[in-house]
Amino acid sequence: MPVPLRQRWRKCIGSDEKVGLKITDDERKLILDDLMDLNDDLADAIRPISASQPVELTLDDWDYLLSRIASRVRHTKDKKVGKNLWDIYKKIQLIISGKGQSLLRGKPHCGK
Repeated sequence: MPVPLRQRWRKCIGSDEKVGLKITDDERKLILDDLMDLNDDLADAIRPISASQPVELTLDDWDYLLSRIASRVRHTKDKKVGKNLWDIYKKIQLIISGKGQSLLRGKPHCGK
C-alpha cells in the first residue's frame, strides 16, 4: 500500500528543520497586519530582512499559521482581505501537502 504524499513529505523533513516559502512583501504585510495573535517568534520569522528572503518555518509552524489564516478567512467581513488570505492559505497548503516543490527554497525533492 503506497504511503500518502503528506506522510512521505513529513518523513523527509525533520521536525526541527525549517522549510522556506517564497511569499511577496504584500503577503507578508497582510499576514502580519491581519493575524494579530501570532507569537513574536513566528511574526519575526515572517517579517522580512530583505525582500528576496523566503519565510523559513518548521512544518508544525506552517500548520499553525495555516490554521490561523483559515480562522481569519472564516471570520473576516472584508471580501478582498478574505480572498488575499485564501490565496496565501492555498500556497501554504501546497507546502504542507508536499506538492509545492516549486515554491520551496533549499529543499530537494524527497522522492518516493
